[in-house]
Amino acid sequence: MDLNSLVRFVAVIDDGSFAAAARRLGITPQALSTSIAKLEQELKLILFDRERGGITKATELGQALLPHARFIIAAEQRAIDEVHAVRDARSGWVRLGIGEGMAGGIAAHAVAELRREAPDARVAIVEGYVQLLLERLDHGELDLIAGAPDSSRVRRRNLKQTFLYLARDVVVARRQHPLAARRSVSLEDMQQYTWMLPYARRDSYEAVVNTYTKHGLRPPEHILYSDTATVGLELLATEDYILMVTPDLIWPRTGQQGSPFVVLQAPLPTIDRHACLMYRSDHPLSAMAERLRDKIIGEVAQRRASGTLAGAKGKQARVRR
Repeated sequence: MDLNSLVRFVAVIDDGSFAAAARRLGITPQALSTSIAKLEQELKLILFDRERGGITKATELGQALLPHARFIIAAEQRAIDEVHAVRDARSGWVRLGIGEGMAGGIAAHAVAELRREAPDARVAIVEGYVQLLLERLDHGELDLIAGAPDSSRVRRRNLKQTFLYLARDVVVARRQHPLAARRSVSLEDMQQYTWMLPYARRDSYEAVVNTYTKHGLRPPEHILYSDTATVGLELLATEDYILMVTPDLIWPRTGQQGSPFVVLQAPLPTIDRHACLMYRSDHPLSAMAERLRDKIIGEVAQRRASGTLAGAKGKQARVRR
């Protein structure tokens, strides 16, 4: 059964006659009769009883076919509407990975604005270390990643990158930490304490070790590896641990009155993290993913202009291919 024949079949039932249905469809009664005859021949059924005066009624078999015909026609229209909505970025999926070095507030505002403009958009947000998110991007499980990658890992992939901003890591501890009230904290001061470092990536560990070694000091011996923000921040709030972290991640917790955390006045160690958006160059972004990408870039530009982008340094967004 072709869709056009079903549309004409339903039209005859709705309009009550071949002549009325033909006028509404803009075709001749003969063309309409030919379509219905072919449909009846294909189904080996009689679908209509022709009565005097041009009145046409569906047979019992025609009535049985009617709800299925309406369903097929409606499904075809829904498919067209959904495809057009995706094309016009009014609907469709976008899957965003949020990694370290990316301010959660930026992504949150961008997603909220997208949802206000496109309430039918289906958004999935996955948080984790960029190294792990890149693997999900490789497998097609994510469309975009916002975060600060290890450059060596990125070079081995065919990615497009949009630079957002440069942020320098800070050293954080709980407010009751013995070093919290000091005006200046040295490498020697922090040497005896436990450091919390990510387990999934090595650059933080290497930065700490290299900094201590460069200054002729023994690196800290007590290190706790953690990739969980929930447990990690609870430990940081209750123990005399030290955490080196991007300011965007910790700023909402240190910038509030009564916060349990403080940024130690320690100039070293640190890492410059280049926050950027990443997506596969061999897999073009959908219209919805492009809209979210542009909103994240716009949010960064707005915060930079207003001076509210914590830890941000340097340049305007640019695309590196």
